[in-house]
Amino acid sequence: MHNDINNAAELKSMIVLMERKQSEDLPILKQEAVDLLEGFKPVSIVKTMLSQLTQAPDFKNDVLNTIIGMTAGVASRRAVTGRHPGGLMDLVGTFLQMGVTSLVTRNSDGISTFVIDTMNKWFGKEPDKLE
Repeated sequence: MHNDINNAAELKSMIVLMERKQSEDLPILKQEAVDLLEGFKPVSIVKTMLSQLTQAPDFKNDVLNTIIGMTAGVASRRAVTGRHPGGLMDLVGTFLQMGVTSLVTRNSDGISTFVIDTMNKWFGKEPDKLE
């Protein structure tokens, strides 16, 4: 802002205007600083990340697929090792769990389609056909 000030009266008038503008802008600036600092708090960062993550289009499906994969992996390990794991069977069970979890998680769409088709066959419901 460049104004030609020629005398003391114009200087005083300009000072009054600038002080008024400062008093109007200062609360806004303070609030913006508070908001900025609030955004850097770990809780705020985590909230923002979780909010963005849960709004992702495939989030619920991905979480469900992961849970199903992990459950299948744990069940397969339990089937191999039994209630009291130990020794070589424990090692085999761990590798089996990792493999089954990975396999089920990567192929969850195909597995769910197979399960739905199988259930439809068992209960006599014909799958919807495209025309």
